[in-house]
Amino acid sequence: MTQLFSNGKKIILFVGLVAALTGCNQGEMKSFTAGPGNATGGESSEASLETPPEINQSLKDIDSELDQADQAIVDAIEAMDGVVKDGSIDVFSVEQLDQQASGELGAQGLFGISDKLDKVFDKAIDGIKKAKDAIGKARTKLQDALSQLDPLNPLHAPMIVKLNELLQRLDDVENRFDAVIDQLADKVDQLMQMVDSKIAQLQGPWAIPALLLVEELRQSVEKFKSKLSTL
Repeated sequence: MTQLFSNGKKIILFVGLVAALTGCNQGEMKSFTAGPGNATGGESSEASLETPPEINQSLKDIDSELDQADQAIVDAIEAMDGVVKDGSIDVFSVEQLDQQASGELGAQGLFGISDKLDKVFDKAIDGIKKAKDAIGKARTKLQDALSQLDPLNPLHAPMIVKLNELLQRLDDVENRFDAVIDQLADKVDQLMQMVDSKIAQLQGPWAIPALLLVEELRQSVEKFKSKLSTL
């Protein structure tokens, strides 16, 4: 009887040991099968550190906006070259003021010249507005792109360098834009200085039509400069 009890006790201990080992193995298996899941999570975390793919499109968009701004500035300068270029007035000749003053040009003379000037001025203003709009869009996209990147993340570093290069180009275009505003204003001031200098030489009653013409030109110039000041 004692022997049977002893054998039974051994059997119970053996079964308990097997159960314990089985539980450990299952725990190890659970731990092992959890590994790939953790690896996937790690891969996902690593992927989230990479540069957002839409940033590449932003780079192209910003570059395009700056190209448009550059071209618009060129168009504005070319338009104003139609008014004053190389120290001479292209829209009309200063000597025509003599003809206007003497009545050689007839009743109409040069009246209406301000309409021609306004068309040139409007083209220049249109170019400046396009440049300003493109610069604004480029700066907004740059700021948005930079906000999505982490300067402490080495994976983002190359893209941040590219964006900073575009930021430098944007600053250069913006500085050129400001310089062109001043340049256009200087051109129309030069125009009026040339006209005023010629008018000062005219005498007699025939100078009155020329003086009226100058006032017409002056109004167009002041209107143009007023528009420039708001840009």
